[in-house]
Amino acid sequence: MEVTSHEGGRQDNQSDQNRMILQGLCLARLGNVLTSEPDSDPVVITAIFIDRELMVHEYLMYQPPSEAKKVLYHEETFKRTEPMEAFNFVFRLYNLLSRVIEDNARLDQYSLSRLGELDS
Repeated sequence: MEVTSHEGGRQDNQSDQNRMILQGLCLARLGNVLTSEPDSDPVVITAIFIDRELMVHEYLMYQPPSEAKKVLYHEETFKRTEPMEAFNFVFRLYNLLSRVIEDNARLDQYSLSRLGELDS
């Protein structure tokens, strides 16, 4: 999650947002390398950016199996000042938390040990 740290409007400086997207895309690719078993689900990274107008930008970053080296993302925007959109965002956060808890339970020591292999 990232919040804009620059003065001015949303378009003045998006370096925080761009950096967050780049880091998320790298994590999605790394995650898929670590879970290269045939039956494993693809890794999907969720990133959230809040701009100066309190607009929430949610990014889902993933690597389609058909395009081995290409990492894509989908953006959805929520206006936190609109009650229904704010509710939808909070509901998505709740679902994300549930999924994170489930995924962490499945994280095994084998996947963690593969991180050391990538270094050499």
